[in-house]
Amino acid sequence: MNTATGISAEEYKEKMEELEKLMKETASEYGISDLDPFNLVEAWQQWYEAMLKNPEKMIETSMNYWQDTMKLYQQTAMQMMGIDSEPVIQEGKGDRRFRHQAWEEQPIFNAIKQSYLLGSKCFRDLASNTEGINEQTARKMAFFTEQYIDSLSPTNFALTNGTETVNSIPLLIVPPWINKYYVLDLQPENSFIKWLSDQGHTVFVMSWVNPDETYHDVEFDHYVIDGMIAALDAVNRATGEDKCNAIGYCIGGALLATSLAYLKSKGDDTINSATFLTTMLDYSEPGELGIFTDEEQLESLKEKMSEKGYLEGDYMAGVFNMLRANDLIWSFYVNNYLLGKSPKAFDLLYWNSDSTRMPASMHTWYIKNFYVDDKLKEPDGVSIDGIGINLSKIDVPTCFVSTIEDHIAPWKSTYAGTRLVSGPVKFILSGSGHIAGIINPPAAKKYNYRTTDNPPSDLENWVEDARVNEGSWWPEWQNWISRKCGKKIPCRVPGDGKLDIIEDAPGSYVRTRLDNRSD
Repeated sequence: MNTATGISAEEYKEKMEELEKLMKETASEYGISDLDPFNLVEAWQQWYEAMLKNPEKMIETSMNYWQDTMKLYQQTAMQMMGIDSEPVIQEGKGDRRFRHQAWEEQPIFNAIKQSYLLGSKCFRDLASNTEGINEQTARKMAFFTEQYIDSLSPTNFALTNGTETVNSIPLLIVPPWINKYYVLDLQPENSFIKWLSDQGHTVFVMSWVNPDETYHDVEFDHYVIDGMIAALDAVNRATGEDKCNAIGYCIGGALLATSLAYLKSKGDDTINSATFLTTMLDYSEPGELGIFTDEEQLESLKEKMSEKGYLEGDYMAGVFNMLRANDLIWSFYVNNYLLGKSPKAFDLLYWNSDSTRMPASMHTWYIKNFYVDDKLKEPDGVSIDGIGINLSKIDVPTCFVSTIEDHIAPWKSTYAGTRLVSGPVKFILSGSGHIAGIINPPAAKKYNYRTTDNPPSDLENWVEDARVNEGSWWPEWQNWISRKCGKKIPCRVPGDGKLDIIEDAPGSYVRTRLDNRSD
């Protein structure tokens, strides 16, 4: 008796003879000359007889498989609780069957994949026990073992082959209204919005109107209530979901944080997680932008805005250009004026010239309370619709993504925001600057990013000591958000929910330019 298999050599021989007889009878019945053209029955019989002479191999392989399976159970449980842990087994680099993100990010799919890989490894280890059989039979065993393994791949079955599904919890992006949102969607190859959709997110993006004199009295409160809160309601009506993940970019992040604290004060848990891209919540060290946001500049701005009820778009564009004068001013002066060269078509420069206005009341309040007085970080330092804003009420998971060369939102100032919220925090420091460091698709293989499992206490030393990862921060963030996205559901179709379709993307707001032309 072989204790590893529970069957004796005599019994096995009888079973194989019965199988061979059955195959011949079946072949004869259906008029098939041979059901075993590769003589696999004989090959398996030789292999099994060789294995019976070396049962230790099967016992060892079985024990390894059992131990790895126990590790997989533990790793899957940790992933389902949102705890990062190393996989028990990984597919080979050239294996493209599991390239869809779900196989890595969704605990159930990840467990199915690893279980299959462990089983495959076990089969290969057993089939490699070829001592005592000839070389041709050994090659045949190895080849057909691979065919059998491949046939069992979970990607070959409808239920687990990466069918068209999306996350049940949708994603809302809150872009800055100082610029237009399409910086996140310039072209297919560098579109953050398209990439998010490819990862299974149902993406909603706010598009801000370019205000004229009729918006003179619009306050920051309106941006919270009629902007952010209304957008969350629209997402709910469109999807039927009562939860939503949110991303805020620059001042859009400040609006997100303010709105989130406002909602928390009202007991509203709609926002499931918050990501802040190059966002300052603590304005005590605003960097070079502080030159343009002190008391004297504020009075000058009030005077400028009093005439028309808004701040002209070219003013803020000029400020941002001065912060990067060599890149955005003098390089064009030299090339275009001195050298007479025509500028090359460049998507980012087109966006940079597509300026927006600021409503007078909102902009005055924003500069005064955030930049000049630095009130946002203080509990109840500012209020929205009569409710004091306390950022420490933000207890949902948050991720702060900053850029090391940012002239608009210095990374050390954005990092200070991680100390103001009370929920679990992830911090990512990307290479490059305010725009290029954020709009950095993985395929470009540019820059790098730093991250750490624990928030740093010494920022100077942390930059030197933190783990440096090559390429885009996008996959790192996706790995973080993937466990906050709910279950997988069939892809949604715009208009199927309770939110009516008004017009095709990108919408009419974004097409309006300051010279009153529409693209």
